[in-house]
Amino acid sequence: MSEAVAIAERQKRATGLEFTRPPESLWRDAWRRLLRNRAAVVSGIFLIMGIVFAILMINAKSALDVWWTISGIFGGGILGLFLIALLRLKIGTWQGIVSIVASVIAISWATFARNLPQQWKWLECNIETIIIGAFGTALMLIVIISLSYLFPATERLEIEK
Repeated sequence: MSEAVAIAERQKRATGLEFTRPPESLWRDAWRRLLRNRAAVVSGIFLIMGIVFAILMINAKSALDVWWTISGIFGGGILGLFLIALLRLKIGTWQGIVSIVASVIAISWATFARNLPQQWKWLECNIETIIIGAFGTALMLIVIISLSYLFPATERLEIEK
């Protein structure tokens, strides 16, 4: 009697179950178990993102400068939306979408249009990176206020209390 058969017989006597599935390779079994575990998959995704961002940070001046730039970019757009709600402007959906698109385009330009080749120097952004979020917020407000006065909305959505 081989060792594998003996182990199967002991498991059958101990549990009352017969294991008929052939053994898988170690890697296939580990991969199948990993994919069933959602927390492990999410952790793996964050691990890969962390490695990519760490490689991208090699040439950065300091982590704090990068942090302030990223928080300004994402926080600026959110701040603009809150200020629009705070001003209680009567706007239509298309006006809101136009102002958000203008803000995203401006923030993208200010973020990525740096160190361009000589033929594109006229397009280069010279705004300090820490101010990009404020620049996007200001542009969003200018566009939405201009559109709300030039093209007044006929209806305003009200939230019932």
